[in-house]
Amino acid sequence: IEEKKKFTDEEYRFWLDVRNTHAAINGKAVTAIDDYAFDGCTALAAVTLPETLQVVGDGAFQRCFALTALALPEGVTYLGAAAFSECVALAQIHIPVSVIGISDELFYGCIALTELTLPAGVESIGVAAFAGCSALTTLHLPLSVAVIKEAAFFGCDGLADVYYSGSLWDSKHIAIGDGNDSLPAAVWHFGKEMTIIPGDVNNDGKVNMKDQGQLQQYLAGWDIILLEEAADVDGNGKVNMKDQ
Repeated sequence: IEEKKKFTDEEYRFWLDVRNTHAAINGKAVTAIDDYAFDGCTALAAVTLPETLQVVGDGAFQRCFALTALALPEGVTYLGAAAFSECVALAQIHIPVSVIGISDELFYGCIALTELTLPAGVESIGVAAFAGCSALTTLHLPLSVAVIKEAAFFGCDGLADVYYSGSLWDSKHIAIGDGNDSLPAAVWHFGKEMTIIPGDVNNDGKVNMKDQGQLQQYLAGWDIILLEEAADVDGNGKVNMKDQ
């Protein structure tokens, strides 16, 4: 077989097993791929996964350097840590809506990835999940995202646009860890429009003493959620004592 000549015997066996994965083996549905099952299969270029799949284990496909595209079937609920890390040729990813969490280092070092869409329902993005994805220019975030952990997008210096399905005020409630400087540096596009009322720092539609109190707390260094765009009453691009 001409194709077999490109692989070692072990690599070819792994390639054949994945490429022709069946929904059932010995009458039992295939629901999981074990940790590190295909780690380091450097010649693996294509994967067809069964619709019955629910779990992809830690490091299952890491360092599969030739893998270019990945379509995870609907019904997958868990993607293990570093499951696809350092898949340096991986340029296309489809993550199903059944996934609600992005594990640590899941796509770390996927340097060919240029655009990423996280499905509605994703609540958290793990530590260094997309760190080192240096070609990433466009990111689509759902309103459901509540936590972006440390260094999730570290080294994504080419990130230019973030399309967020919520509003500017919604985005203030995302807990973003250290090492994600590429996120605020990008241009954010919001799916929900909102009217910014100067002085309405808590976005409740009113300007009153509550806003003054929260602004004072903010200026005193308290860790509170504040709509800086409304707090900058004098429009000088800064939130300071002059805005009180």
